[in-house]
Amino acid sequence: MTGIGESYWILSGDQLDCLASSRRQAILDLIATFGPVSADDLARLSGMRRTTIYQHIAKLESAGLVLASGQKGSGPKTEQLYQTPARRMRLAKALDDDRNAASINRIAAALLRQTQRDIEAGMVSGRKTALGPETNLLFHRFVGTASGENLTEINRKIEELKALIYTETPAAGQPIAITIAMAPVDRV
Repeated sequence: MTGIGESYWILSGDQLDCLASSRRQAILDLIATFGPVSADDLARLSGMRRTTIYQHIAKLESAGLVLASGQKGSGPKTEQLYQTPARRMRLAKALDDDRNAASINRIAAALLRQTQRDIEAGMVSGRKTALGPETNLLFHRFVGTASGENLTEINRKIEELKALIYTETPAAGQPIAITIAMAPVDRV
């Protein structure tokens, strides 16, 4: 729940519970990427109805994950703008607390539902590229072993990937969604 520069640490139970919805996760991602944005902007970007957007924004705002950030337009066409406390909304510290296990499991399930929607949309997108250096549609599950040194390198590369996404400005390219999940497994 503490804002740290470009990162905001999601720590409270209310915030974690709020993220158990794939729709709220998708809205939060859009606000973090394109914000400040209005509910109309979010409806256009997501394909969701404005009433749905407003319901989810109210919950995100109540949990402190979204902030009102001014208005655009004037008179009867004035629209509230929303932004996130920081572009990088982070869960890593919450993952480290075993008391959050049930909430984290619900968040992961919602994240994977949203990933499935992303893949479904990507399959019918006119921008789909499944082969070559500009591939924008793929999924993999890798199971293997990693020494401490290799795990450190894997995590470094994940951080590099996140830096590539977070350094681009929204107007600089086409939107893509990347989902990363890693877990120690005792059985495959």
